[in-house]
Amino acid sequence: MELKGANTKWFTENKSDIYFTSTINKGIHQLIQYLDHCDTYQSKFRDEHKLLDFKKPKAILMAGRRTEFVNNPRKKAIKKTWDSLLGNRLEIVTFDRFADQLRSRLRDFSNDRKQKKEKMWYPFDR
Repeated sequence: MELKGANTKWFTENKSDIYFTSTINKGIHQLIQYLDHCDTYQSKFRDEHKLLDFKKPKAILMAGRRTEFVNNPRKKAIKKTWDSLLGNRLEIVTFDRFADQLRSRLRDFSNDRKQKKEKMWYPFDR
């Protein structure tokens, strides 16, 4: 996982083009190097470090906020294309998306705990 700032912009644009900022490009490059290292040494990770499920790790670049995409169909289209081509191996997410997922998982965890507590058997009256 590579973290950039929540205020990091994903894109820069001129009159006709939109492209990733240098910060995002550097983050992508760093993650490609991590993935290459993992691919090169995956048997070592499995054999020597006993990480038996280590096969094709996923890299995540977290940067920026979703407001950059609001009312900008070109930026949304670039993100959608990235996700469909490379998202299974190198995903780029906003801090907002991470926060949404974290809240959802915490809510699920809390609900699971409540359900387990309700199902618990108590040998004595409470």
